[in-house]
Amino acid sequence: MINNALKNKTVLITRDMNQSEELIRRIRESGGEPVSFPVIRIGDPENWEACDLALKHIKDYDWIIFSSENAVRFFINRARAIDVEIIPPKIAVVGEKTKQALESVGLKEDLMPLEYTAKGMLEAFKAIDIHNKKVLIPTSDIAREELITGLEKRGANICKVCVYRTLCNTEDSLGKAIKNLENTMIDAVLFYSPSAVQCFYRLAGDDIVKKLIRQNTVIASIGPTTAKAIRNYGWPVNIIPEKSSDESMIEALARYFKQNSEVEAGK
Repeated sequence: MINNALKNKTVLITRDMNQSEELIRRIRESGGEPVSFPVIRIGDPENWEACDLALKHIKDYDWIIFSSENAVRFFINRARAIDVEIIPPKIAVVGEKTKQALESVGLKEDLMPLEYTAKGMLEAFKAIDIHNKKVLIPTSDIAREELITGLEKRGANICKVCVYRTLCNTEDSLGKAIKNLENTMIDAVLFYSPSAVQCFYRLAGDDIVKKLIRQNTVIASIGPTTAKAIRNYGWPVNIIPEKSSDESMIEALARYFKQNSEVEAGK
């Protein structure tokens, strides 16, 4: 990490508050000022029927694939709520944060891709015979189908169950934060999902978005899928970290500001 690379930089965090602690710490350690603007919130699914059924037949599955720490947290919490012991099959996780969430409940992954994306997960499974294998994927209500489609093409039998919903926060809950945003100079905005992009535009409104564009605010995206969602709103993406992790995000942000300051100094 580049010491004080974010000094005097105000960084807007759009992700859910429950997932922002490490990110806030890393920004402060780099000399920056984090501003929380949680445009999304995570909630229970509309019902637990499909998840409960999958849990009761957990031994029938060959693989479980977790694509987020939320998937781990909600799935395990539900298992405990209905008193189902998790004796898992093999487990795949999409990235380091998901791995850590799994370890925090006493479980260990058997597979983690080098690239923390659905594409990376499909690549990792190329070395594994999943024809006629039963694969359970606990996920959100708005999860993309790329991973499921790719595994089904290779003959896997997929059971997708919704274990949490991704919801836009409300203007009432963010009223003070929206007012503060109108009067604060923001140097960078961090987006961690396409849904966060959509909810940000809905909650911040045109005036704030136009203000950020005028100020040449730096836009950082956790990965290519989120970057595509940002560009669909006509906003350029300045930063995509090498890995989809908080550490990689802050390192990329620090490098960007350092390089820009050197360019300015050389003019």
